[in-house]
Amino acid sequence: MKRALPQPVLTQHAPVVHNMKRAFSEPILSNPALAEKIQKASIDRGSGLAPDVKTALKQAARGRDTTILVAGYSPTGGGHTARMLDVIEMAAERGTLAQGSTVVLHVPQKWEKNGNPVNRPDELENLASTLNRRGINVVVAEADKSVIGYLREDGSSDDPRILDRLADMPNRPDAATANVLDAGLYTGPESINWQELQHVSISAKDLMTTIRETITPEEPAAADGGRPHRRPRLNHPIEYKVKVLTDMDPALQKAARQVGVPDNHRLDQQNHGIMISTDPRHTVDNLQPEKAFLAKVLSGMGERVSHIGLGDKNPFKDLHEIATAHGLTPDTTKEDALRMMSQHLMDHGNPIGDPGGRAQVQGVLSHADLLNANDVRNIVYVYAHNNTNQIASHIVSQLDPERGNNPAYRNTLFVFCGKDALQQGNAMRIATLADADAITTAGAGTVGEFAFLAKHAEAKAEIMLLPIRGHNEQEENARVIERDGRVPSTVIWNPENLGVNLDGFIQRRNQAAPAKYGNEREGPYSVEPLLLALQRETYVQQAHELLFPTRRAERRTPAEIVGDSYAQSEKAMRDNPVQKLNRKFVKMSLQVLNQIDAALENGLPVPERVHFKLNKKDPAVTSCSLAEFKDLIHNNVSLTTTLRSGLREEDNLRFGQIELSADNVIGLNGVRNVIRLVETVAHPTEAQAAQLRNEIEEVKGVLGHEFKTGF
Repeated sequence: MKRALPQPVLTQHAPVVHNMKRAFSEPILSNPALAEKIQKASIDRGSGLAPDVKTALKQAARGRDTTILVAGYSPTGGGHTARMLDVIEMAAERGTLAQGSTVVLHVPQKWEKNGNPVNRPDELENLASTLNRRGINVVVAEADKSVIGYLREDGSSDDPRILDRLADMPNRPDAATANVLDAGLYTGPESINWQELQHVSISAKDLMTTIRETITPEEPAAADGGRPHRRPRLNHPIEYKVKVLTDMDPALQKAARQVGVPDNHRLDQQNHGIMISTDPRHTVDNLQPEKAFLAKVLSGMGERVSHIGLGDKNPFKDLHEIATAHGLTPDTTKEDALRMMSQHLMDHGNPIGDPGGRAQVQGVLSHADLLNANDVRNIVYVYAHNNTNQIASHIVSQLDPERGNNPAYRNTLFVFCGKDALQQGNAMRIATLADADAITTAGAGTVGEFAFLAKHAEAKAEIMLLPIRGHNEQEENARVIERDGRVPSTVIWNPENLGVNLDGFIQRRNQAAPAKYGNEREGPYSVEPLLLALQRETYVQQAHELLFPTRRAERRTPAEIVGDSYAQSEKAMRDNPVQKLNRKFVKMSLQVLNQIDAALENGLPVPERVHFKLNKKDPAVTSCSLAEFKDLIHNNVSLTTTLRSGLREEDNLRFGQIELSADNVIGLNGVRNVIRLVETVAHPTEAQAAQLRNEIEEVKGVLGHEFKTGF
């Protein structure tokens, strides 16, 4: 007999009451006709929405409590998108983005997974609709220069491809427009095609420059007769009306700084900061050449940093609501939570397909004799990307009554996470409420959630980590958790014996399961510590408070202090001459190597001349013979002079007498060797061309492996 599960209670948020001060407390524009048009549009459309982009920006720049919030992020994975959109939604709910404000979404280019474009999430449309209902204008444009990571088929980070894309940035095509007024204005469903935004693409620099131009106060006309309008307390609205929120968008932070948006009005959310040190004793490690591209990803433009450490803050946005919907209260025992969540998983879990297929397994697996939720001893959820199907195949073999011989599998419920795992509910969230053990990769999101529960919610589950090989952020996450004695964990660095590792983990966790739910001295544990922990400040709240501060400046929080230390470390990295010139070396050398590789691939002779471009703004491309290029990279002085030529004069003065060599330029010897080989074979045979292409690929692999990109 199955135990009845409490019916979920659907809850609604209480309506948010905004501070409804007079929307137009000062003259909006010096042009009375246009001012009247704006006010009429506000009345006609309701909620102060503007009829066009120009009006939306000017209205937000002139209102008493309004803000222009410019937001950009990396499309890589789902975490960067969701975190940024959640902060904007919170600002709207709390009224810190007041009616009449304008949100400018600088939407990144599409991410590609396994070579295929990934559609932009529905959350963009959902947020835009929510903002419009609250009287907040939404302007939409596509970024022309996004921070994007790439994955190989096996799930590892394709760092050579990442560097290839970064190297080719100076040659990227021009954006479709150079003026924010050509961007899209969201007015309702279907007003924006979120998948096709190329026609409104704009660079971060042009976006911020034209926002500044659009909101520049107009001088009062002579016909007005009277005194000029009183000047605001700061020189320009860009300094007090515009805020910038990013999650890995260094181009937008740089552009915002250049047009005058103050540092404390700009914020970057970061989980990649885990790869740098803020300890004064070790900060010199941040300035190593291999972190040149990490420095770029982290921005370092002086903006405030909302650091996302592993388990430091509450990463959950919805878990408390899910717990309440399933009837969990402070009096609920953890053992009851295990039965309730097991029942839900057994009732709603989708059957597992062929674990040997290419499609990633999602659903619930259990022994054929495990029919009652009361008999579930432990829950283990799996979120292991390219290892998922191998794990599922091993579990299926252990559940086979003829082949399986490990009794720990008989009363363990296995949950393979994904959007199609359950017919109703979020599989990982449901398992989490039962203090489930986990088998996952070492991504910041999942590991951060698990670490938070261990540190703050008295969770006693253990996590088996399978960091994606070659993914330097995941490897660092795994090392951090491995060193942190507060988070029960097992790290599998080499998955070749994954079946043996799984058997040991499942058996150990099955034996330890009763201790998760109580002991003889204290009796049954309750879920109260979990529910209390879920009411702690979240990362979303942390970012919101830093960007829209409600505390007095002298009452600085630990998050602000930690954020300052990261911001200082990152600025030092970005300004470091060796790291700057390493980035330029990669741009130059990969552009040249790719020209040679393309000729060889098409059966053409080795190019007699090669060309490269170090900066998008450079008016001309540097062109030279292959012999000249070889001489350039073999002469330390010439190499240094060439790479410094694209720097600003003040940078060159600040850098002093720095000289590049194989000791401080990653991959320099490898590139030298390849160019030397290529130069000796002007008309290669098919076999020689194949060998040269292998040499080029190997050098690019070394560059990708040595540089830390954050992916």
